[in-house]
Amino acid sequence: MEKVDANVPELSPWSSGSNISDAYAFDVAHYTRLLVENSKRLFVQDDQLWVKVIEVGERDIVFRNFLEFDTYLRSSIFVGTRIIFVPQRFSWDNLLISEAGLRLLLSHFKIFPALIDVVNAFGAQTSSESDSISACHSYVRANISECCYVARHVEAHGREELDDPWSIRQMGVYHQRNVWDNTNTFVIFNPSKTFQQRLKDAQINSTRLPTWRDIHTLAASCSTTPWRRYISHIELKLAQLKTKAHLSAVAESDTPQMKPKLKIEFEDTQNIEVIHDKLHKVNHILVSNLNVFKILSNLMKGNSGVQDQFETGENRLAFCTDETEMQNRRVNTLFQRINAASGLMRNIIDFRGLEALKTSSAMSTELSQLAHKRAEKSQKDARTITTVTVFTMIFLPASFVSQFLSMGYIELDTHDRVSLKFGSGMWIFGIMTLFLLIVTLGSWLWLEIRARRPKNLGDCEAN
Repeated sequence: MEKVDANVPELSPWSSGSNISDAYAFDVAHYTRLLVENSKRLFVQDDQLWVKVIEVGERDIVFRNFLEFDTYLRSSIFVGTRIIFVPQRFSWDNLLISEAGLRLLLSHFKIFPALIDVVNAFGAQTSSESDSISACHSYVRANISECCYVARHVEAHGREELDDPWSIRQMGVYHQRNVWDNTNTFVIFNPSKTFQQRLKDAQINSTRLPTWRDIHTLAASCSTTPWRRYISHIELKLAQLKTKAHLSAVAESDTPQMKPKLKIEFEDTQNIEVIHDKLHKVNHILVSNLNVFKILSNLMKGNSGVQDQFETGENRLAFCTDETEMQNRRVNTLFQRINAASGLMRNIIDFRGLEALKTSSAMSTELSQLAHKRAEKSQKDARTITTVTVFTMIFLPASFVSQFLSMGYIELDTHDRVSLKFGSGMWIFGIMTLFLLIVTLGSWLWLEIRARRPKNLGDCEAN
C-alpha cells in the first residue's frame, strides 16, 4: 500500500476548483489519504473501465473507457433522474472504474468526501474483514442534499462445491438531490442482479417513471427480502445439530445391536460455534440495515433540512423496516436456542469423558489385579524351580559317580583293601571328551560371532 503525503493539495479532489468541501464538516486530508492509499485495491485501469448510465425515461449508455465517460459527463445536458452503475466483476474484486473515473464523478457532481467510506467497503480483499464496515452519511448544503450508505443482502452463489449455498453481498448507494431543478443523481456501487432486474421490470410494468424515493425503496427492498430464506437455512442447520444432540448416545450401550446411530463429536460443537458466529454477523448487518432504513425514512419524509416539493405522509420503507426487525428477532431467538444446544452438547461430551475415565479406571484396576496374580504365580514357579535345583544339586554328584563307575574304565577292588584300577581305554575316553568339548565350544563361538556380524555391519552403515 502506497503512503501518501496528505499535505499535497493537488491529490485531493475536494480542495480546489468549484468542489471545495466544508473543512469544518469533513477531514479532507483523511479521505484523500484513503482514496490514494487504496487505489490499487479499489480501482481498475482507465482502459478497463465499465460504467453504465441510465437516464431515466431517455436512454441507457455503457462506457468502456475513461475518455468516453469523461466526454459524456462534460457534454451531457440531461435534467432528471440519472443512475450510474459501477459494478464489480465478482466479490472481493476491483470496482470497474478507474481512480481517474471516480475523481471525475467527485468533481463533476461535487460529491461530498464521506462517499469514500462507502467506496472503501469494496475492492479486492484477502479476507472478510470489511464485512463489519458500516457506512451511512447524509449532508445538506443550500439546495443540495446528499446521502450515501452500504446496504447488505444475501444471494445464492450457485457454487455446488461449497456447503453453504449463500453469500453475503453488499451494495453501495449515493444520492444527490437538487430541489430547485428537481434533478437526482444516483451512483450505485456493485448493484445486485436482483436490483437491476427489478428496476428494469418496474420501468416496463409501471405507468410512471421511477422517482428518487422509488430507487431508495427498491434498494432497501432488495436488501430485505432474501434474509428470511438465509436465516431459515441457518435455523435448519441448527435444528439438525440439536436433533442429533437429543438423540445422541450419552454412554456406551452394553448390547451393540441396541446402540443408537447418532453420536455427538467435538466437530459438532465446532459447527455450533460456526453457526453462532454467523448469527452474530447477521445480527450486526440487520442492525446496520435498520439504521440505514431509518435515515432514509427521514429523508423520504422531507426531514432532511431541504424544502421538499413532494408529499410527506407515506412511509415507503415500513415493510422493509418491519421485515428486518422481525428477522432480527428471529436471530435473537436463535441465539437462545443455540446456547441451549451448545450447553447440551458440552454436557454430553463431558459426561462421556467422565464415563471414559470410569471405564479406564476399572480397566486399570483389573489389569493391576491380573498383574498381581501373575506376580504371585511367578513367585510360586520360582520356589518350585529352586526346590528342583536343590534336589538336582544333591543327587548330581551321586549320579556322576555311578555313571562314571559303570563305564568299565575303573575297577574297584574291595577284597584286601579299597583300591581303584584304571582300564587301558581310559585315555580314549579322556581324549574324546576333550575333543567333543572343543568342538562344542568352537561351534558355539562361531555361531555367536556370525549372529553378531550383521548387527555390527548395520550399525556401521547407520553411522
